[in-house]
Amino acid sequence: MKFYRRSKFYIYDPRSSIFAEVDENTYRFVYNLWYGGKDETDPETLTKVKRELEKLKRETGFLSVKKGEPYFTEVAFPYSKEEIRDRLENNLSHIILEVTQDCNFRCRYCVYSGVYSDERTHRTVQMSDDTALQALLFLKKRSATSRSIRIGFYGGEPLMNFRLIKFVVKRAEELFRDRKIKFTVTTNGSLLKGEIAKFFVRNNFFVFVSIDGPAEIHDRYRVFPDGRGTFKKVVENLKRLKEIHPDYFAKKVGYITVLAPPVKLAEVIEFFNTWELKTEAPHFLTLVDPVGTDFYHKYMTPEDRKTYSTEFEKLARRDLDNLIYSGTPGKFSDFLIHFDDMTKFHNRKWGKIGSVLYISGFCIPGHDRLFITPDGGLYPCEKVHTHFKIGDLKNGFYYEKIYKTIEKILDIRREMGCLNCWLGRLCSMCFAKVIRNETVRKDLIEKECRKNRKKWEKILSHYVELYERNPAVFEKLKVSKGG
Repeated sequence: MKFYRRSKFYIYDPRSSIFAEVDENTYRFVYNLWYGGKDETDPETLTKVKRELEKLKRETGFLSVKKGEPYFTEVAFPYSKEEIRDRLENNLSHIILEVTQDCNFRCRYCVYSGVYSDERTHRTVQMSDDTALQALLFLKKRSATSRSIRIGFYGGEPLMNFRLIKFVVKRAEELFRDRKIKFTVTTNGSLLKGEIAKFFVRNNFFVFVSIDGPAEIHDRYRVFPDGRGTFKKVVENLKRLKEIHPDYFAKKVGYITVLAPPVKLAEVIEFFNTWELKTEAPHFLTLVDPVGTDFYHKYMTPEDRKTYSTEFEKLARRDLDNLIYSGTPGKFSDFLIHFDDMTKFHNRKWGKIGSVLYISGFCIPGHDRLFITPDGGLYPCEKVHTHFKIGDLKNGFYYEKIYKTIEKILDIRREMGCLNCWLGRLCSMCFAKVIRNETVRKDLIEKECRKNRKKWEKILSHYVELYERNPAVFEKLKVSKGG
């Protein structure tokens, strides 16, 4: 059970997932009941409170769990074995091809740079035409119930194998004539010019370019093999693309920014908010992955961490105030105040939704973003890299391995006491965060658990403030419905 106070009073019930505004008497009664405090409410008011709570319990399931009982009776995966197999055999819609493992940059924080103990390093391996075609046929065979198809290109630097990208686009259009196809590419931007740029415009590609901020920040880690900064080259290409194809540029070019230590968050956000090359497309901010490397210890001092924390809180406060006053989230609201999670919370199922805790965040491995390597290996997504192989193009999906991995995660979640955790229905983590070298690691699950607790304390605090100061914002969100 979680309790929140601002100018009003709120109780979050984990079993029903109801987040209720209550009067002060009800708040105090439930709080004291839960924590063993002394209730000094007068008998007449207390009777009324109990009567109202009993009515809510009957109608919605609110506070149906007694103190001392677990919130949930079982931890389960949201899909059965049969549903997992059916989705993977008939409902694939999105593949990401690692068209090359080569790269013309040597970004110092890259997972393939050698600073990560459990990752490969740069090499000249490229995907062949035959493997790419087999990947398309694999998708074709397993997408019978999918209305649209999405194909992504990844690396390395995928534009170093542009010939294969053209081959895939041509064959995909032949194979999926009856369906809408969307193409995406993630690139460092250094080769985004000339015929390559024209091809992307012609085929309506979504292009995501990695750029980390102003030149002095970007060039700190994103360098060519000889150590030269890459900012100037990338920006030249972006300016040229905007000049020649302004409408396409505004809608189809997005950015990925890696925040590397020592993180200059305010400077980065100010740069992008006023940048002449900002677009309407998504802009993702992400931190350097701390698992499997001592990168942070080398480049981020305790003082840097303190500065970042202070800076983050100020920027989050400003972003939330802007949302409250304008009613519109900012470009980086997902990163600063977890606006996407707040929206999902607002649209969650609630009420009499059962006692089983279905873990969230874990996809059906490979269903949403099937990552295919040059050797034909299948992985849940590009973020998992090659830590959890779930199949290959020749033999298909390794179902027993998938089932056993899911069960291992469920066993750990049971051991950790998730059945009695208030965060149960909100806690979200994924395979990319908890698996290394084919092993589900309990320490990583525990780490994600701690992060989620801290994150959701903030989200619910922001949610309450938004609700009290500008409830009209929620009118723009889909109205939440009970289960």
